[in-house]
Amino acid sequence: CARLVAESRPAAPAAGRGTGAECAEAAQGEGESEEEDEEDFVTAAQLLAKAGPRAPSGLGNAADALLGGGLRRGEVVEVFGAAGVGKTQLALSVAAQTAMAGSRVVYATTKDSRESLARRLRDIVAARSGAGASSGALPAGAAAAAEEALRRVSLVSLADFSDLAKLLVWVSAKREDAGETPLLVIDLVTAVLAPFVSASSPGHRWRLAWATHSLCRLSNDTGFRVLLVSHTVGAFSQNRSGCQLALGPAWAAATVVRLELVLAGGGGGGTGPQQRLALFLRKGRRGREDSCAALLLDCAGVHADPRPLDVAGVLAAV
Repeated sequence: CARLVAESRPAAPAAGRGTGAECAEAAQGEGESEEEDEEDFVTAAQLLAKAGPRAPSGLGNAADALLGGGLRRGEVVEVFGAAGVGKTQLALSVAAQTAMAGSRVVYATTKDSRESLARRLRDIVAARSGAGASSGALPAGAAAAAEEALRRVSLVSLADFSDLAKLLVWVSAKREDAGETPLLVIDLVTAVLAPFVSASSPGHRWRLAWATHSLCRLSNDTGFRVLLVSHTVGAFSQNRSGCQLALGPAWAAATVVRLELVLAGGGGGGTGPQQRLALFLRKGRRGREDSCAALLLDCAGVHADPRPLDVAGVLAAV
C-alpha cells in the first residue's frame, strides 16, 4: 500500500521550475524513499542477531533434532499426516510447552471448537505440571503456574480464507517481547486453502501464494514461530509415492521444515491409554530426510518415547 501511495504522488518539479518549497518537499520525499530502501538491505550479522534463540518443541530431543535444535524464527514448520493420527494433540503439546515456558501462543483452528481445545490443552498442561494420575489435583504453586500458562494461549476459530487473512494481518502487527519466543499454530490449514488448489480463475489462484508469502514474512518480521497442521491424500509408503500433501505441488515450497506423523504400533505399556507414534522428517535444511523420532501419545499429550523405534516395522505396518 505504501508503494502504491508513493507512486501516485505528483512528480517533483523539473529543475529550475516550481517554488522553493515544492523543490524542498520533493528532495525530502526522495530522502525518505532512500532511507526506506536502505531498510530492505540487512547484513548477515544483523539477521543472525535478530534470529533469537531456538524454542524447544516439547516433543523431546529427538524431535527437536529433526527441527535443527527446535522451533526457529523465520522457519515455517508443517506437520502432516492421516486423519486421527494425533496431529492436533501434537500441536496442543507444542502450544503447552511454549506457554509453560512463558511465551504467548495464538492457536487457530478450522475444525475443533475452542472450548474443546481449551479443555484438552488444560489436561495436557495439568499432566505436564505434575497432576496426580488418580485425583488430577495440582499443588497450589503448580496450579497457579498452569493457570498462568493457559492465559498465554489465545484460541481463534477460522471459517474461511477471509478469517485466515485477517488472522495473519493481525499477528503481523504483533512483536515479540525480549526473551520471548511466541508461537502461531494453524490447525488445519488445508481446510481453508484446499478450495483454491484446483481453482482455474486467477482471482482464486493467488491465495495460496499470498498465504505462503505472508506466513514467511510473519515469521521473519514478528519473531513468531509458525507451526502448521495439514492432512494428506493417499497412503503412507516407504518411498512416499502414495502419500501426497492435500494442497498439492503448489504448496510444496510453503514451509522450510515438513514432518510426517504416523502411527507406530501399540500402546506404551504404562497406565492409561497410550499410543506410539513416529515423526519422520520429509523436508528440512539440517536433518537427513527420512530420519525419525519416536513419540508417545498419552494424557500429557505427545512427547518423547525413550524406547527404540522399529522403523522397518512401522513402514511395514502402514
